[in-house]
Amino acid sequence: MPNELSRSLSPYLLMHANDPVEWRMWSKETLRIATEENRLIFLSIGYSSCHWCHVMHEESFVDPDVAEILNNNYIPVKVDREERPDLDSYFMKVSQVINGNGGWPLNIILLPDARPVFAMTYVPKEDRNGMTGLKTILIQLSQMYLKDPDQFKDQAKAVSDAMEERESVPSKVTPGIDDRLYDSISRYLDRTDGGFFGQTKFYNVPVLEFLMDRYEKTHDENVSDFLKTTLMTIAVRGVHDPLFGGFFRYSTDSMWIIPHFEKMTYTQAQLMRAYAKMYLLFHDDFYLRIVEDIFSFMDRYMYSGASYYTSMDADYDGIEGGHYLFSYEEIRKYLEDDFPQFTKVFEVHENGNFSDPYGENRGKNFLYFAGTPEEFIKLMSIPEIQRSVQHGLEKLRNIREKDAVFIDKKELVDLNAMMVSGLAWAYRATDDKRYLERATIVSGWLKDLNKDRICHGVFNGNIIETPTLQDYAFLSEAMIDMFQITFDGKYLEDAYRYAEQAMMLIKEGKISYSSEVFDADPTDGEVESPYAVMIRVFDQLSLLMDNMDLHERSDSLLTSIFGNAQSFPAAYPSIVRTAEFHLKGKHVSSNKNMIDAIMKKSIYHNALFSLEEVDQYVICGYGMCFPPAHTIEEAVDKIKS
Repeated sequence: MPNELSRSLSPYLLMHANDPVEWRMWSKETLRIATEENRLIFLSIGYSSCHWCHVMHEESFVDPDVAEILNNNYIPVKVDREERPDLDSYFMKVSQVINGNGGWPLNIILLPDARPVFAMTYVPKEDRNGMTGLKTILIQLSQMYLKDPDQFKDQAKAVSDAMEERESVPSKVTPGIDDRLYDSISRYLDRTDGGFFGQTKFYNVPVLEFLMDRYEKTHDENVSDFLKTTLMTIAVRGVHDPLFGGFFRYSTDSMWIIPHFEKMTYTQAQLMRAYAKMYLLFHDDFYLRIVEDIFSFMDRYMYSGASYYTSMDADYDGIEGGHYLFSYEEIRKYLEDDFPQFTKVFEVHENGNFSDPYGENRGKNFLYFAGTPEEFIKLMSIPEIQRSVQHGLEKLRNIREKDAVFIDKKELVDLNAMMVSGLAWAYRATDDKRYLERATIVSGWLKDLNKDRICHGVFNGNIIETPTLQDYAFLSEAMIDMFQITFDGKYLEDAYRYAEQAMMLIKEGKISYSSEVFDADPTDGEVESPYAVMIRVFDQLSLLMDNMDLHERSDSLLTSIFGNAQSFPAAYPSIVRTAEFHLKGKHVSSNKNMIDAIMKKSIYHNALFSLEEVDQYVICGYGMCFPPAHTIEEAVDKIKS
């Protein structure tokens, strides 16, 4: 019999609707029942394209024994992290406080009053290889709670106290924090393979964008060399899918070879913007080809006709990455005469080049290039190799495209706003009308959806309520980015309207994450901190609309958390970028020809542009203006001052 999740709008929650576990959705009613029955809450947070979420589902949550333990001793609650990023953000910090790390599936044990006491990610059903199984954990915790509930209350207080210690520390916004951030991260830069040293590698786009800003400011060749190494290496290695396009979520190794196979819309949106900015900084067509690849992937597989879907699953037929794996004989058979040249680029072994923890994919090959970007470019400049690679990929794609991977078709406000920003920067870099047209369509969809009040998205025609700070911040930013490529004042009006609606989230001088979760984390995660983006939006609107009240609002919000960024800047790259804009932001206006000319020269991380019928550059900061500039060089000097 279906459980409460059958009434959900979330594809992820619907996957669990027929579990024997009596899952409930997170709600006031669920929390009331937990209190009334004095039962611990088992909160499980995941998302539809998460491989280990699927593994835990198949191992544990469809198992009658696990279901009996949960149903008899706990209130089981399922949450889709993409539907409730506010809850996900808060409980991820809980996991980091308790365990020092986090991930998905994220499983939290809460007291009946919803205070957290215990956290874990994936665990097997039974005890295995020295790892305590879920059944054992659940039984032991429920017995311990019945025997000594005060012990759990003490643990809840300890977690609460640790969370409070992470509270924001106010401090006046002062210059120089960008230098401290660079000093703190420079030792972690992998200058051989790109990215940041670690056994696994994430793209860390907020840090990459900080470094782009820094290069524009300093022209430090160490910074430009690292940026080029990183953005070119990830483009030619395994994290960039040569078969269907787009980027996988992250690399499971330090060389960007074997990815974690889900594809997230937020990954594509951030990298589209990053590659567009790289082109504006270095004017190398290599970066434009990656922008085009991301656009083509999203257009072909993730576009509804008006908006973008959320994610593409890592699993295929129950196997992680199975959609992208081939045996040696399959590749030989399908490629025929193209095989010899094809394998000069891609690593293909008779015994396979891919392994996984369970040996399910023994003998399979994943298509990746292991050399340097320079070696890749040199190989692909040879006509017969280029031709065989293109033909071979097309043949393999045609075979696998018949068997679709699951796509989570939620259409979310924050993710679509991020895509609008990526498309706007792509158009700014290229003047390619396709990017402008798509950005216009998606921004129109966003405006129609949020005409009366901001929501979180839509699925199967049903509105997903509970907007979060990400929706307000990224939506406002997207409208400003649209204004920067169209100079249509309606986008500016929309940005202001959305930003004003975000005021409902400001409490006690800080921005809350949602109406339910006060805690808004100013640190960066896999996306920019929405806290930082929202503050920057207030400053951007202050400049574009000559509204100093907005700048004062930004100053108050930034001051409330700036002490944290000063103490540990490496966790706050977006706050650092926002502080730089807060101190040095400029508004540049001139006629269209002069504005077009200057905007093609660089990214201008501290400048915004608008049109004015004058034959000079009018440059203003917060509450002051400079003498007019008559050349691009003069204007750039004033922008940097």
